[in-house]
Amino acid sequence: MADDVKEEVEEAVRKLDSGTQWLLRRELERLPEILRRDERIVEIAHGVVEEDPGMVVATDGRLVFLHEGLSRRRMEEFPYDRITTVKAEKSVVKSMLTVSAGDQEVAIHRIYPKDRTLALTDPMRQAGIKVVKE
Repeated sequence: MADDVKEEVEEAVRKLDSGTQWLLRRELERLPEILRRDERIVEIAHGVVEEDPGMVVATDGRLVFLHEGLSRRRMEEFPYDRITTVKAEKSVVKSMLTVSAGDQEVAIHRIYPKDRTLALTDPMRQAGIKVVKE
């Protein structure tokens, strides 16, 4: 692993509370493998796609969902130049992002910590993607 990628991951992990680090321990181990050399992490959170719990990573160029289960893996990635819209919902009982890219749509539920729900959309907004808040 390149030192710059290792440092990028270590810095992002330091920003997470210990509970989130524990929830994402398997995904955080794999993060250096999926992170591109020139890519910077903007935000990390825990989320659920369908029934798969995992890590949601917003970088400066794409949104990634990674699930590292005991029996299977799942990775969904959305480069910002393919995303058409993002719907962000955050309330007392709900935290969710719905990402649309062409004919593909994914709903990321139960984002934790909840305050990261809108923070995950910041780099997308900066890339000119329409973000609808509900």
